[in-house]
Amino acid sequence: MMDRPAWLDDYAEVCRLLHMFVDKLDQQPAQERSRDILIGISKTSCAALYKHDQRSDEIWQLIHSLQNDYHIWLIELNRKVNPADGVFHKARLRFKAETELMLRQWLQRPRPISYAQQWRDAVAHYAHEFTDQGYVLAQRPVEVSGHSANEIVLGFVRLKTMITQGHSLRKLSAMAFFGHSKLLDTREDLLLQLYPQSIIKPRRTHVEVYLPSQFDGVVFIENQDSFDQAVDGDIACLQDKILVYSVGFRASATAIRQREHVRFAFIHGSAIHEQAIFFRFWYKESSETELPCWFWGDLDFSAMGILKALRQSFPHISAWHVGYEPMLARLKSKQGHVAQAMNKENQKDPQHTGCNYADEQLLPALREHQAFVDQEMFVA
Repeated sequence: MMDRPAWLDDYAEVCRLLHMFVDKLDQQPAQERSRDILIGISKTSCAALYKHDQRSDEIWQLIHSLQNDYHIWLIELNRKVNPADGVFHKARLRFKAETELMLRQWLQRPRPISYAQQWRDAVAHYAHEFTDQGYVLAQRPVEVSGHSANEIVLGFVRLKTMITQGHSLRKLSAMAFFGHSKLLDTREDLLLQLYPQSIIKPRRTHVEVYLPSQFDGVVFIENQDSFDQAVDGDIACLQDKILVYSVGFRASATAIRQREHVRFAFIHGSAIHEQAIFFRFWYKESSETELPCWFWGDLDFSAMGILKALRQSFPHISAWHVGYEPMLARLKSKQGHVAQAMNKENQKDPQHTGCNYADEQLLPALREHQAFVDQEMFVA
């Protein structure tokens, strides 16, 4: 490894070019690149060259020295430039990756430690706090903007004193991770692996219900405007139905028919007797109170996905024929909207829902016409 050139401190312009290469290496290591790093000579990268004075000649000579004497880069001249602009104009410096360690030593810029390594180091430091010595946590790095790996690992350590107190997952997350209540939302499995003795209070799903005095079935409604219209009695064919506002995917939670996972709000109140019948149905306490169920939402892939998910908890639920038929007719008459028009281009086809009507009529029509119809178009 060659010593740092003594002249480098006197030529900040050349030093800046070297730093530009290291900046790029910090952004993406050489071993992860499929191409060499190139820096173009221009008034932006090395303005001093374009002064065409004695110092600019010296800088150009030193750039050559870094090629010939130190093998830092290769100079690639552009043969098509106007000689008046200088032979260096639009030249390219091709960095030689094998000199990286030497260059970093010259500039006192060691390789940055990757976040993955910082995470492993932090877990190793607190390994004694975990029953498995941190093995599971080391495989699952968690990044939070503005916080170090050490701070986040310390948050998992703090959880140790909280996990048997019966807090909800979001409460635990907020207390352990800088008020960040959602950090553990997708990491409950990790928490249970770290602390099998965890007692996590279920986060209840809030379900809004309209319960008429007489009813012969249940309709889950996806969108608020349509739900409100039905509750107000403006959709006659729904006046003898229990109405459940499904709020997108919330009502599709697999545990929604368990008491500890759900909380109901009854619109306009309702008689205790009707509520008792509804609860026996919802919590599957009696086969005598089983009620037919339908889902009604937008005519799009997302709504069909909700229907599919709902069937995990309500196996016999089907798409509400009365609501979907006029929407299907509108789709077939080319009165739907394309996905891009309503920011729905990322919706995924659920392939099948388990409901014959949806699988044989609605989904094929959606695929054929490549358009959607919103629930709110329904006219009673």
